[in-house]
Formats: sequence, structure tokens, C-alpha cells
Amino acid sequence: MGPRRVNQALVRECYICSHAIANPRQMRKLSGDENMDIRIIAEEHRKNARLEAKEVEVDDRMCHTCHQRIVKSIECSVLPHGVRFLVVPINHDKCFICFGSTELRDVCREARINVYIETELFIPARARCCGLHFLSNWQINPIWLEGLFGYDSFVELNGPEMREWLQHMRGTINADKKKRMGNINLYSDLELKTLCGLTREQFNNLYSYTTRAVVQSSVVYVRDLLIFLVKMRTGLSDEFLRVMFNVSRVTISRTVSNVRQNLELTFTDNHIGLAAHPRDQFIQHYVPDFAQKLYNQDDPTNKKVILCADSTYIYMHKSSNYRVLRQTFSVYKGRHLVKIHLLVSCNGRILVPHGPYFADGKNNDASILRNEFEKDMTSLKEWMQDGDVIIADRGYRDSLEYLRALGIKPYSPAFLLRGQKQHTTYDANMSRIPAKNRWVVEAINGHIKSIWRFLQHDMPVMHVKHIRSFFRIACALLNAYYCPITMEHATPALAQLMLDRIRHPNVVQAMVEVEPELLRPRRDWIDLTSEDLPQFPRLSLEYLKLLTFGTYQVNLANKYVHDKVQRESEYRIQVVIERQGLLRVRIYSKHRNAVKYNCFVAYTCIQEGGEGLNIGGNETETSAADMLPTLVDMTIEEHLDVDCNIEMPILEAEDRAELLHVEDNMEERVVDDFELMGDIDEQSRAPPSKIPRISDPGEGRSDGRSHIPFHTTHLETGTYLASERSDCEQDLSDVNTSLNIMHNQRVPIQSDESASQNLVAEAYDQDLDRLRREYEEGVIEGYARYNQVKYPSNDLIRIIEDCGNRELPEVQDANELPRPTSPEI
Repeated sequence: MGPRRVNQALVRECYICSHAIANPRQMRKLSGDENMDIRIIAEEHRKNARLEAKEVEVDDRMCHTCHQRIVKSIECSVLPHGVRFLVVPINHDKCFICFGSTELRDVCREARINVYIETELFIPARARCCGLHFLSNWQINPIWLEGLFGYDSFVELNGPEMREWLQHMRGTINADKKKRMGNINLYSDLELKTLCGLTREQFNNLYSYTTRAVVQSSVVYVRDLLIFLVKMRTGLSDEFLRVMFNVSRVTISRTVSNVRQNLELTFTDNHIGLAAHPRDQFIQHYVPDFAQKLYNQDDPTNKKVILCADSTYIYMHKSSNYRVLRQTFSVYKGRHLVKIHLLVSCNGRILVPHGPYFADGKNNDASILRNEFEKDMTSLKEWMQDGDVIIADRGYRDSLEYLRALGIKPYSPAFLLRGQKQHTTYDANMSRIPAKNRWVVEAINGHIKSIWRFLQHDMPVMHVKHIRSFFRIACALLNAYYCPITMEHATPALAQLMLDRIRHPNVVQAMVEVEPELLRPRRDWIDLTSEDLPQFPRLSLEYLKLLTFGTYQVNLANKYVHDKVQRESEYRIQVVIERQGLLRVRIYSKHRNAVKYNCFVAYTCIQEGGEGLNIGGNETETSAADMLPTLVDMTIEEHLDVDCNIEMPILEAEDRAELLHVEDNMEERVVDDFELMGDIDEQSRAPPSKIPRISDPGEGRSDGRSHIPFHTTHLETGTYLASERSDCEQDLSDVNTSLNIMHNQRVPIQSDESASQNLVAEAYDQDLDRLRREYEEGVIEGYARYNQVKYPSNDLIRIIEDCGNRELPEVQDANELPRPTSPEI
């Protein structure tokens, strides 16, 4: 007989579980007044089954299994031992998760309790499940619990069964408190990655190394490895780990020591060191073509090893050994530390770490690198060959000749010669070549300490002698389980473009050097905005990245624009009236307020993409990072998210006035200096016109800039912030001149006058000296607004009042004095 044919017209779906039933006679009706309670429960079961909400219609049916479940639920609701649960539907012949029938096993009570604790779903006692859904301890894998659902139903639990449930739940909760930290099966991959820095698969792979050796007759267990990784990942003390893992402090210390020695024997040598990196494989996998094109120009067919060298610091506490105390103190950092030296590939692969070295002056970067080659006579020198490249910073300048003698080509930024204030265009461009790849070793130093924070904090005294071992393990973990560093759009074509532009002449710089009047402040420059330059080329973000050979300067441009938005009056774009196509921008340095830069842009025509654009500065290759914000502001500012709401705004002059405000019970007054001295001969008083009083911007200076205003009666601080060192010196000279004039105009006190008058004169001299000293220290300059009156102090007024033999003039309120106009900050 063939298979029985099914009439599809008679097939009905169950209202609750949506299973197709071929024989409608086996299904139960839901309509009718006698099925009112059943319909209500059926609607709830359909909702729990995550099906679309639907009202019961006349033709709706439910299968026999769902009907029996509802009837049993109604019967249990009237029993004294009935408890309401979300019950998972089961079939003893099928898996309750996938409804399969392969290798079915009964679900134990512990697994049912754990499922109820995690999901609030009740699995009946007769439930069965496929073997692939279980973990090694016969618990259900948590990943299969996400799709489960249950019906709201009553379950009959008698007294003994309820007692067993409560006892198992209590035991599970107590065991979870003690064993959760040591059981990696209770964590997801994300949780385990956060806790110890590795995923479950990576953790199991690392644990496979620890089984290859036994240290001090101790076997490394899973919990031991987890304790060690948590220690490395978080940097927590042994006391914290003792509480987390519910073991003694001695156990934590012994576990960390055993795992460290085990990994040093079985794991580190497989991932760091020269033996783990054969030369040919290292070049093939860890030296990108971009670096080969950029640094291996002499013999491009023969690929070379290219390494980046740098040192990092491991901080430590003070030692009771005075020699160690001296040799570990770094004057540069002001802390006690040791140095670790790294040789890293251009994509972040750590070749070998060396150290630790002391931090005194004898162990600078250059001497450390020389020591590595001299001490490692048979391996490192043989591994590296003639023509290999080492990229280093200026700290290795004393070892460059030594490397050249070994046949190694060092790449380092250029140095300023004696008397030289600025790099030439060629030197500035050549300095960008090593900087294009040297940042990788800086990033690796940051990755090591950000991932393994045990190395970021001060090293405990008990672990100081094992710094080398801890650092080698951290480097091996980084090499084994973390991705290499890649640079966006770093191709040989980009490297060739950089090499072609190294000797590109800087036309704009030559123009400025030939015409030094372009640097003068009062030349015929007019302020412009983007709307005033319809002929300026519209640059795309991709072109700006190509212009700077990367994204670093482009990312900095947004911050410069933020600074420009906050102090618009300080950020000017200017053009010469008689010269078309030349712009000048004077912007603040991001490091010092007292320094400004003159940046020039020359353009020739309107072309999409930026052809005909020349930028002034000594770097034609990177096109002056300080100039890029101007291009962004003029061309693509509307595409950037420029938010004026800075989280930490600059402290304005009004805020500084509040901070410097005197106490409420002290009235601030302004008193004429000359009136303080009493009745003075009119002929001996200097005319006010001979005393410098500069209040208007540009008055008294040939360059149109505003000085800090002075008056014979008081000294005020203005908004002017010096832009060149020569301007600062000129302003300081003006301050001294004004104070000297004020001092000379004071009538000297005769010797026969009272001691109180001498006290007044001495206090006045001290006050003038204080004003000069405070300006030299930058205190007065920092107030940054004219309305801050700096005058003989209240202590001086109090001394004069105590004298009683001089009549004081009428005192005005400082807020009522006329203020000179000045630009806002």
C-alpha cells in the first residue's frame, strides 16, 4: 500500500499551538457557552505561545493535546496543592526544544531548577531533551533557552516534592555564590571577555598550554587560570580576589605564582621572541607592502625587516634599598619606575620585549638599544640583516651611528641645528616618513596597559622581581589572541605618492620669505568668511585625507573648529586686496595661548577636488596640520558636526572676577594714588598727560594692537593675550615704565615726618613692587578683562586710615567707573 493521501481541504490548524491536524474530528471546538472557561484559557495560551492575537471564531479548533492541557489546568486549580507556573509544553517521545528524537535523555531535577531560576519556565518531570543541548555537566546550554515559551497553567506539587524543590534551589543559590567566579560555563563570551580579556574559545586554547607542564607539583586548574587572568585584566589586589573567588589570600598568591611560571614555560616562547618568528615568515605576515615601499627603496625586490622601537614604563613603589631607590627614580616622570623596551612590527606584532631597565640617566633609549645588540650577539644580530630598518624617535639619536655600523638603516625625525629655529621643508617632510609608522609602537604600549591593567598600576612589591615575566605573558597574549593593527588606505601607491612629494618645493613659503611684508600685521589685509570667497575650491573630505595622507589631522580639524567657534574674534581669515588667490590665517597654538601661527593658502582657480591649491608652511607633504581647520571651515564645515556646547568651557573673565572677589564685609574702593600722599605741592605733581594712559585698542602702538591700559590712579588688565614673545616683552617693558613713573611722581617723605607716614610710603612701594612682580608671573595677564581693577590693596587703605593724620578723598565704587572698550574673549 502506498502512503495515505491527505485531503488538504480538511486540514485545520490548532488555535493554540498552530499545528496542522489532518482529521478535524480529533480536534475540539472552542465555541459555545459551555466552553467559556476553555476559550479564556486558550487565548492566554495562544498569547504565551507568541502567536498573533486573535479572537476565537466559530470554526476555530484546538488539538487534543492542548485540550487535555487546559482541562488538567482547570482540574489542578481547584486542588489544594496546585501551583501556577509557565509550563513548557513537552512530549515524552520528542525533545521539548527542537522536537527531534535523536539521543533523547531525561532532564535532571538540577537542570530543571536552573532553567526555572534563569527563565521562570517550569519543565515537567517527564521532559526529555537531545544530547547536543546539554553541557558537559548535564545542564541545558543557556543559548537554547532563548526560544522557549510556556503556557500559564496549574501544576500539582505535593508537600515532599515542594520541599525537594526548595532544598535544591537553596543549594543552587549557595553553590552559585561560591562557584560562579570559578565556573566559566556560567558566563557568556562577552562577560568572560570583560572579566579576563579572552573569549571562551581563547580561554580553552590558553588552558590547553597549561596542561603541558607541572610547576612545583601543582596542576593548573580552570579556576587557577581564571584567577590569574582576572588579576592581569583588572589589576585588583589579592584581598579583592580572595573575596571574589571565596578562597584565602595565600591561595590567591600561590595560584598567581604557579600560573605565571607555567605560562612562562609553555606559552610565551611560542608567541614572542626570535624563535617564534622565523625571519621569512615575519616579513611575509607582519611587514606590510606599504612599509616596504616607504622604507626599502634601495632594493625593493629583496624584502627587509622593518621594526619600530620604543620604551614603556612600569611604575612601582619606593624601595627600602637605597641603591634601587636612586636607580628607579625618573626625573622626567617624577616617579619610581622601570623601563621595558619593545621591538614591534609595522602592524603591531611584538617581536621581543627587553628589560626591565632602571630609569636613571644611564639607561636612556639609545643605550638600551645598544645593550640589546651587544648582549644578544648570536641571535638578534644574526636575525637582522644588512638593509633592515628600525624606526625610532629622537631619543635614539645617540645610537643611530651604531645602527648604521651594523648595516641597519635607522629612520628618525630630523633635529634642529644650533641656531636653527625651524626645520627646512625637506627635513620636515622626511620627519613625516618615520612618523607614518612609528605610532604603531605607541599604540601597542597603550594596548598592553589598557587590556592588562595590572601593568598600568603601581606594581606591588611582591611582584616587582617578576615584572619581566608578567610583561612577556601580556605581550604573548596580545600576539596570540588580538588582531593586528591596520592602517586605512595604506597602499604602496600612497607610499609612492609620499615619496614623490618629499622634494616638492613649497611655493607659498618661498613667496612669504621673499616678501616679508606679508607677515606684518598692518598690511592691507581684510577679514573674510566663506561667503566672500566664491572662487575658493570646494574640497571633499576624501581629498583632505589624501592631502594629509591619513585621518589624524582631519580628526584634529574638528577640534580646531570647536575652538574657533568659541572665540570667533580670534580666528580670522584674511586676504590681500591687491593680490588675488592668497589667504592668511592667524590661529592660536593648541599648546600655548601666547603663540600664534601665520598660515598661508594660495589658490589659482575653481576646480572640484582642490587642484591649484598650495598651502604655506614647512611641510608640503602633510600640508600643515594647523592649516587644515581653515580648509574645513571654508569648504566642508557644513558636513561636520560642530557643537558649540563644550563640556568644559574656558573660564571667562566674569568667572575669574567672582573667584577673586573680596569678602562681603570688605568694601572695594579706588583711591587716587596722589591723593593718598596728602597735600602735595601742585608744581611737584606730574601732569596727567605725561603719564601713559592707553585705553583704546590700537592707541599708542604702531601695529594697531591694544596694550594693557594704565592710568595714574589704577592699573587695569585687558583682554589682550600676547601672540609673540617680543610682544610680551614689549608689554612688560610698558608695565615697568608706567610703574616707575608712578613711583617717581610720589613726593618723598621727609625724615622728620612721623613713623606712620614712613609706614605708608613703605607700603606704597611694596604695593608697586607687588604689581610688577604679579605681572611678571602672569597673574595680572590672566584676568583677561579691563573691568578688573588692580590698585593699591585694601591693606594699604587700612594702614592710611589707622594713621589718622591724613584726610582721605571720597572713594568711588569700582563698578561705577567708566570702562574702556575692548574686544571680548
